[in-house]
Amino acid sequence: MEIGTQTKSRKWFRRPWFKILTFIFVTPVWILIVWLDPDERNGIKVFAGVVLALGIAVTVFQHFGPEAQARKALQREWEESDSASRLEMLTHSASHSAFDLLGDATREEVIAMLGSPEETPDNGSLVYRHGALTCTLQFDDAGKLNGMRTQGQMTTE
Repeated sequence: MEIGTQTKSRKWFRRPWFKILTFIFVTPVWILIVWLDPDERNGIKVFAGVVLALGIAVTVFQHFGPEAQARKALQREWEESDSASRLEMLTHSASHSAFDLLGDATREEVIAMLGSPEETPDNGSLVYRHGALTCTLQFDDAGKLNGMRTQGQMTTE
């Protein structure tokens, strides 16, 4: 045993096994641990900065990117339209499905948005018709919207 040497003990949250777990499951915590660890190599600190920058860029793109803008425009158009226009949007929206705007709406919420259906078959679905277009909205046992089937083409009157 040498005199004057001490083993440097690491705090539990600076141990490699904990850093690996936080990197996998809670990356922002890992970034803080790495940046605040005075013994951590500079290359790892730079890597943590790159991971943070990429995370911020992805988040900003998801909230302000073109797809988010299209979703917001579709939401505005949906809110300003009448039931016939909403039915057309449900069946003819291109890359951004208006069906997503209904989400997990209940039968009552769908009727409030689209108006009274033409038919209500025994299976619990709602059938809407507009010109040559027939749109059938299906619901699960709990009454939540879970599918849509269309037939025909939307016609202008």
